[in-house]
Parts: sequence; structure tokens; C-alpha cells
Amino acid sequence: MTSVITGDRRQAPRFPIKHIAHLLFIATVLDGKLPANYLPLTFMGRTLNISEHGLMLKVEGSHVNESYMAAKDYRLRIVVAIPAGPVEIYARPMHYEQSQDGNYLIGAQIEKMNTDERARLREYLKDYSVA
Repeated sequence: MTSVITGDRRQAPRFPIKHIAHLLFIATVLDGKLPANYLPLTFMGRTLNISEHGLMLKVEGSHVNESYMAAKDYRLRIVVAIPAGPVEIYARPMHYEQSQDGNYLIGAQIEKMNTDERARLREYLKDYSVA
């Protein structure tokens, strides 16, 4: 089992909301050091939890390239379908772990969202907050 986990950096409560998520790895060259063969990858996964600041994703292991996970110089473009319509999230993977069944859990910090979509997500999460 591979695991790279660094302390809990959550800035908001996460809610156990499971949705199908479309994940697109975007290998953004931040410092000019990523190899040219780092191309975008597309695969399907599920959210395990979500907050205003981050989310945990579960993806099938056969579609994951660990060199992307270790690089830390890429972003995820994640589209999550919520009842009010899809929200597009750009997030930085903060940690990942391969489970015994071969799937991956990816914790990601949200870096960028459209203002209207962020408001829809916030409104959606209110239904799950503990009173």
C-alpha cells in the first residue's frame, strides 16, 4: 500500500456526500520541471466527502499514474453533479493513498471555482450541516 499523508489541513467541515465526479488530471507546468510526457488523464471517480475548501475522491487504481501523484505539480479539474447543476472545481491534490483493493483515495484542496458555482455548492452543503 502506498501512502503519502501530511497532517489534517481541513479549513471547513466535510460532509459524507457521494456523487459521481468527472476527474481530469491537468498537468500544469508550474516550475518548468515536469517532463513533456505528462499529458492530461481522464477517469471517473466518486466523492467520499466534500467541503467548501476540499474533497476526498475515490478513483479506480488502474486509471491512476503514481508519477502524477508524486509530482505535486499538476491540478485536478473536477466536475461534480449536484442537484442544482454541475460545479467545476480546480483543486490541488494534497495527499493520496492506495487501498488494499487497488483503488486510490485522493484528498484535494479547492483552489479555484466560479463564483456562482461556489455559491451553489455552499447552498447545497447547508443541507448537510449539523444544526
